[in-house]
Amino acid sequence: MTPEEFQNEATSLRPDLLGEALRYVRRQDVAEDIAQDCLMRLWTMRGDLHSPMAPLARVVTRNLCLDFLRRNPHVDDVALIGNTDDTETAQRHEAVERMMDIVTELPVVQQTVLRLRHIEGREMADIANTLAMSEAAVRKALSRARMAVREMYLKRYHQE
Repeated sequence: MTPEEFQNEATSLRPDLLGEALRYVRRQDVAEDIAQDCLMRLWTMRGDLHSPMAPLARVVTRNLCLDFLRRNPHVDDVALIGNTDDTETAQRHEAVERMMDIVTELPVVQQTVLRLRHIEGREMADIANTLAMSEAAVRKALSRARMAVREMYLKRYHQE
């Protein structure tokens, strides 16, 4: 692919990639960074690319978004729910930290589904669309993830 061909296709693709990233990360600044990073990666591969590059660009964008979500869990919002005194807040925060440590040990799909559903509050259909899965598969992964977290939490911390 010539630089001119790449430029033309990238210009028309950028809004779609930005929208795709925005559906995952829900933050405009991060979505713009991810879309730009995707185009930079495709630019380095332009010699091996051919039109249309949209399917590859969407996959690269999705993977960059999932990497971002794995690296940046949003624990603080969950830990500070409700008006409680300091000791109760500290206990909740500790429990959430313990659970998030357990979540990091789950398979990637289960981690992602749990975070999208419980931390970001997304709907099942949105998660299914985002991860290119059926809603039934998302519900099954979420159920298995919840059970695994519960079992591991009880094994590790119940005797305390």
